[in-house]
Amino acid sequence: MNELHRIGRISVYAATWGLLAVFLIAGSVWGGGPQNVRLIFDMEPRPESEPVFDWLAGEDICWGIEVPWYTTETDIHALRARGWEVLVHLHAHPETLQRHWEYKGRPVPDVGSVLEKHVKAAGGRKDNVNWLMFIEDDSCGVGHPQEVLRSKPTTHAQAKALLDAYLDKACTVASAWPELPKWGMCGFATSTHAFAARGLDWLVLERANDDVDDLQTGIAFTRGAARQHGCKWGLDLSLWWGPIYGCVQNLPTSFHKRHLYLGYFSGAEAFRIEGGDLFWDRDGHRRAALGDTIQEFARFAIRVAPDEVEVPVALMLPEDHGWMTPPYWRIANQAWNYSRIPYRPGDRGIDGFFATAFPASNFAMQPFPFGSYAKDDPPASPFSLSCVTPRFAPSPEDVSTAFDPIPFGRFRDRDEARNTLNAARADPAPYRPMGDSRWGDIFDVLTTAAGADVLSCYKAVILLGQVELSGDLRQRLTAYARNGGVIVCTAGVVGPEDNEFSGLTLTPAFRVGRAWSWHREPPVPEAFQYVPAEAADDSTTILARTATAKLLVARNCIGKGAVYTCTIPWYEGSLGGLSGPVLRMMDHVMASVRPVTIEGLPVEWLSTHGPGRRTVLIANHSEQSWKGRIEVKSVADNYGKCAELLRGYELPFTKDNDSYSIVAEVPAYDVGIFRWE
Repeated sequence: MNELHRIGRISVYAATWGLLAVFLIAGSVWGGGPQNVRLIFDMEPRPESEPVFDWLAGEDICWGIEVPWYTTETDIHALRARGWEVLVHLHAHPETLQRHWEYKGRPVPDVGSVLEKHVKAAGGRKDNVNWLMFIEDDSCGVGHPQEVLRSKPTTHAQAKALLDAYLDKACTVASAWPELPKWGMCGFATSTHAFAARGLDWLVLERANDDVDDLQTGIAFTRGAARQHGCKWGLDLSLWWGPIYGCVQNLPTSFHKRHLYLGYFSGAEAFRIEGGDLFWDRDGHRRAALGDTIQEFARFAIRVAPDEVEVPVALMLPEDHGWMTPPYWRIANQAWNYSRIPYRPGDRGIDGFFATAFPASNFAMQPFPFGSYAKDDPPASPFSLSCVTPRFAPSPEDVSTAFDPIPFGRFRDRDEARNTLNAARADPAPYRPMGDSRWGDIFDVLTTAAGADVLSCYKAVILLGQVELSGDLRQRLTAYARNGGVIVCTAGVVGPEDNEFSGLTLTPAFRVGRAWSWHREPPVPEAFQYVPAEAADDSTTILARTATAKLLVARNCIGKGAVYTCTIPWYEGSLGGLSGPVLRMMDHVMASVRPVTIEGLPVEWLSTHGPGRRTVLIANHSEQSWKGRIEVKSVADNYGKCAELLRGYELPFTKDNDSYSIVAEVPAYDVGIFRWE
């Protein structure tokens, strides 16, 4: 998040300064086996911190403490004496470091002196000093957005170059300390690959904040970036909620609980949970509700392994894609968050794919869940995508505020909303949307720089946006298909010169269709544009046609694999979203690779596998209980039981050849974790 406001204690503190963060660290991203959960708190050693320290010591779940740069060597020694690691919270980018501490009214630290202090306290072992060197640099008011708003890039490539230059400048400072394990945290999924490409050991993405994009997309980007660049990954869970201008640690915790379990079973190796100094009251007598939830989750993750998450599909985007989940309230199609660059051809197709894969995900960034406020002061956040106040705007023209979605509202201002919800201990879940799954959370996002070894981890690769089939990329994808991989692409990515790859001869022209058919099924009325094409040879199979028998979707066999091509440019429908033939093609491909089938009302789900076991997690983001059928497919093991792991009961199941199925229930705003073994 951009800033946290500590109500009734301290007026404002920024999450990037973090008085407390928690990391819950599991094991290897790709491996299985028993997992431990460890917490890393970012907080100043001081008397009022003792209840938190005692809690951590008593539960024996703390791995380390993250401290601000001005923590004394004596305090660092004291923390290490407890058996905890110590991380240093310090921006590497020189101008950001200066703006950050000048804004706080403190001296600007010298990076070398601070790191030397930590190395000395670690007994001279540089490899034992973890450095959080990027701290929401892409989303906080003092970081990279300042450069963006001043420079005002006008193209995707210019925005990418600006981010690269910013990160490279910080890495120049960090290069003097090569032995230190380095952590980077970003606010938007857009930035994950650029951050990971800088040689980070840990990549962390902020979620659970209405100022940033949704959880599902964030996991797909972060996990994909980590695999592509060979680092570990995790999530930052914010306590800040802009609609109430405050933190939610004392409110019911179902929203954060779902983030924790979804992240853990998605393969996250770290959770950074902000605002942990709010877990206890000032007298040290009462732990906040969220502290209880974190403790329960930690105990669960110690005894239950998440195993290897099943991710059969990679989504490949251009290096300069600049795409993020588009908030529903943005009135223009814009890329690169703060750059506000107009969409280019192909970007709406990316919107359409993610909106189809993760329905409701574009409602996650919701600054007005109670409608309009009569008084928009305090604002949602002083610096966020929905609001840039004069204090954080480089010039008056950079000040911005999102439009209210409706002309009426429940509360006069955010102070009234906060006080009302806190007094009633009301659950924020109904006002904090999360996305569901059409095909499951089965995607990683890669960029066109992904190597052949990375591509080989997936059964299918879907090309989104303006991917250029350059000679090197074409060779990698062709080799991937020859080895059995499935590739999905569209007119625009492939052209007339790509007939050997697509199996089609494209004619550079547009036609309008009014209906389409899949195989020999009855025609479906729908208007769309397409590029005329013919099958190049007998290795191409036509799967969908217009009502006038013109080719729309075809499969070209290459070696052991295939390339699916749709002649509807960029997958786009006439009014946004995926065109009907494209959706049918995606359903067809997903059915061949996804490991689980879910029947019932919309939910979010994912699956994992380990030695002799399969696990399915269902996250119910609805206000009503969910009941549906879960089927795991292509099972090699002979399972003897199925149990719900959170609540400890067994379920009857049926077996049909190599598939197992159950009928399961999940309470409202909760998760169910079902394991066969």
